[in-house]
Amino acid sequence: MKVQNKEYYYISAEKERVDAEKLIYILSHDKWVDRETILVNCAPDYSSILTQNINHRLSHLNRNDLFEVIPFQMPYPIMNQVWNSETLQYEKNDYYVKTWLNKYINKDYKYLFISSGKHNLDKIKLCLQDVDYRFCSPYVAEGALIPTYYVEIFKTGQLLYSWENVNNTNWNG
Repeated sequence: MKVQNKEYYYISAEKERVDAEKLIYILSHDKWVDRETILVNCAPDYSSILTQNINHRLSHLNRNDLFEVIPFQMPYPIMNQVWNSETLQYEKNDYYVKTWLNKYINKDYKYLFISSGKHNLDKIKLCLQDVDYRFCSPYVAEGALIPTYYVEIFKTGQLLYSWENVNNTNWNG
């Protein structure tokens, strides 16, 4: 799909729903997610729908309780800083990622980092040592870090979900 001379890999609402179901199936059959797992919602503005679906649909693996979910803010692709809601200021992305992971990630738990597919997980991976973690995302750009759990690798342009504002200059750059 082309919009304003930019190439996008368009995700319709139906495709998003079907692929979320596929991802949940993959997660449930791997048997890695269990009561010790904490879900990390990477960039809640984009990944909350997926995180909520995974949390509810896999709650049977947690004695029918929802898993703990930690929101993890991430910058737009064209930005090198992120808003820290605790300090109420922008911080450089590298600093924020390291600080956030040191504060919220505990070696006594397992972490499933959930991304809608637009976020660079490489920086997170570099900071995680001696932690049991996995990444999941329905869509992965060709050449990007391949998460443990995914549905499809796409080759064309950026992802564009049906609910996104194509005129958002923060990721459209």
